[in-house]
Amino acid sequence: MPDDMEMPGMKAAAIFGVLLLAGCSGTAATEAPYRDASQPVERRVSDLLGRMSTDEKIAMLAGDGWMTTTANPRLGIPALRMTDGSIGVRVQLDEGVPPPPMPDRTTAFPAGIALAASWDPDLVREVGGAIARDARSLGRNMLLGPAADIARAPLGGRTFEGYGEDPFLAGKLAAAYVRGAQAEGVIATIKHLAANNQETARWRIDARVDPRALHEIYLPPFRAAIQEGGAHAAMSSYNRLNGPHSSENPEVLTRALRERWGFTGFVVSDWGSTYATVAPLKAGLDLEMPGGPMLDTVLAVPQAIADGFNGGWLRPAPVREALRNGSLSNADVDRATGRILTAIFAAGLFDRAADARTAQEADTAPRRNLALRAATSGIVLLKNSAATLPLDAAKLRSVAVIGPNAAKARAGGGSSRVIAPDAVAPLDAIRSRLGPGVKVTYALGASMAGEDPSQDGTDARDRQLAEAVQAAAAADAAIVVVGRYDGLESEGFDLASMDLPSGQDDLIAAVAAANPRTVVVLNTGAPVAVRRWIDRVPALLTLWYGGEQGGTALAATLFGDTDPSGRLPITFPRSWPDSPVYATFPGREQVADYAEGIFVGYRHFDAHDVAPQFPFGDGLSYTSFAYSDLAVEPGPGPDGLPARVRVTVRNTGNRPGVTVAQLYVHDGHAPLPRPPRELKGFQRAALAPGETRTLEFPLDRAALSYYDPAASAWVAAPGTFRLDVGTSSRDIRASVPFVLGQ
Repeated sequence: MPDDMEMPGMKAAAIFGVLLLAGCSGTAATEAPYRDASQPVERRVSDLLGRMSTDEKIAMLAGDGWMTTTANPRLGIPALRMTDGSIGVRVQLDEGVPPPPMPDRTTAFPAGIALAASWDPDLVREVGGAIARDARSLGRNMLLGPAADIARAPLGGRTFEGYGEDPFLAGKLAAAYVRGAQAEGVIATIKHLAANNQETARWRIDARVDPRALHEIYLPPFRAAIQEGGAHAAMSSYNRLNGPHSSENPEVLTRALRERWGFTGFVVSDWGSTYATVAPLKAGLDLEMPGGPMLDTVLAVPQAIADGFNGGWLRPAPVREALRNGSLSNADVDRATGRILTAIFAAGLFDRAADARTAQEADTAPRRNLALRAATSGIVLLKNSAATLPLDAAKLRSVAVIGPNAAKARAGGGSSRVIAPDAVAPLDAIRSRLGPGVKVTYALGASMAGEDPSQDGTDARDRQLAEAVQAAAAADAAIVVVGRYDGLESEGFDLASMDLPSGQDDLIAAVAAANPRTVVVLNTGAPVAVRRWIDRVPALLTLWYGGEQGGTALAATLFGDTDPSGRLPITFPRSWPDSPVYATFPGREQVADYAEGIFVGYRHFDAHDVAPQFPFGDGLSYTSFAYSDLAVEPGPGPDGLPARVRVTVRNTGNRPGVTVAQLYVHDGHAPLPRPPRELKGFQRAALAPGETRTLEFPLDRAALSYYDPAASAWVAAPGTFRLDVGTSSRDIRASVPFVLGQ
């Protein structure tokens, strides 16, 4: 019967019936298993999928905004509200949402490479939790981080975001971040899977990685984040990997993630990196990002398409068409939707109000202290001739603080950057630490090209250098803070050179000639070539990008308030040609040949006996440590596993300090080539003067294994291994054999 022919009584009855059904439906939904938080996640997902229409399932496969997905009010499914979060929460406004009258405040933590230099998983777990709380304070429930990409090349544009060159170290830290973040009820997203090691042609480059290198070097951090950290989400990378786009690579997204590692969460594409409808869903991708009007705006830009940006393939219309023509099945859609729901339930998002926010912590003293501890723990002392450091503030009358990074708090650029209005620059922190009794002068010294065009001319550069030399000559000590800014080190492009920006090498040499007590501070996110001046200066530290408290941390270290406790998570080559990827980075004709195989970073330098400028794991202290009594206790199994390795460490100096004991394994009998040593354990220990402590490392089969491509499996070859304990890959303090039985 047409609507306009309904009788009034019939319409009233119909309305009553609808209300009655709605009331019954609400009661039923309230009692539905998927709404019961005490039910297992698997049952909740199965129950909810059974209540969803095909269109409702399809709607979950693509974003509806730049950082959001579609909510389902009928069934109470919350939207995923994402934010960049590798090193802090970048305040992100959704399309059409006006900014708040009072700006939101989040903490800018040190860059990933600085956190890696702490070699401290407990600290990284704390930072991950704090970042997650910042996300929740903004109403966000999913962090796009951490970044666990291996630092393959010293010129990588995003080296500063990740955890360095070693898969074991990176994996332990990534897992710690994930545990900390997800304990706060936020989904952590491990990224970028996989072999995302350069920015040049990042959408188009095909990373050609042999199976052994893929499994031994590039995948382990992700495996650790999933198996040890319990990550609910993973992000596919921009690059192709051995042919297929990463977003449609079943070898990684299904066979590695799901079948080998047992991953139960979902895979989200990196922004604008899908190129089809069927292939990604069949390969293991579950969610395409972004969506909404901004995606259409970007897709309309010809240069974006030429660069390789693409998307919109998992929007409802193309997915419905694929179901209609049979190229996709309902099971394919259910599988992807179910994985997203699994993460939503596991993270607790379904069981709290969608707009529930936590209190902001960024302006609190505990949060500032955490940011300070994180920055301080990552500062690495690389040279300290004649105990130049720490500087004795009581004996100083004047200090010259010089350099383009002295008066500004720097951070790497791109999606990870967090704006911190109260970030402390080195100059301000040094002035605050020394107080009015010490004269602190400042000179720019060498401007960076492009940052301030008015300072780029020859006359301006000559004036800057002269002012710096004059300031240094008149001071008791000179502190030169050099490095890059986000226009030279950022997501989107790789570094042009390992050298410092133009004029900074000359600045250091000139200041050192004017003042023998010259301390150089590197404020960068990647290794720097220092060969032109390293022999002229008595002290060198690397601050990395230290976050909002980086300046304060630097001042505390310079003046001995704290021990420089960071250790290098990446090798510093003497020069770019010494790098194992010098001949192949960043690739040719859109192909990056990973010809170095497993010999990345210190594995290359040690295997080929190439002297680095500063080795992996290196870092000095203001005190000294002795290592003794290295021993291994075999396990109860017939193969001697799991074993325990113990070493005694003593602070032999007169100051409290930190040492990082590093356990390396050498396998000289395997049928395939293996590096001279591989990191398989580490312990960070803070010791008082004279204090002694026994440190212990677990040793399991994984620590002794290599990936055998012929068997497509991990293998530990029976025989005698050498276990090395030291303070860097080149400073081995003691060794002991271990026999792996049959």
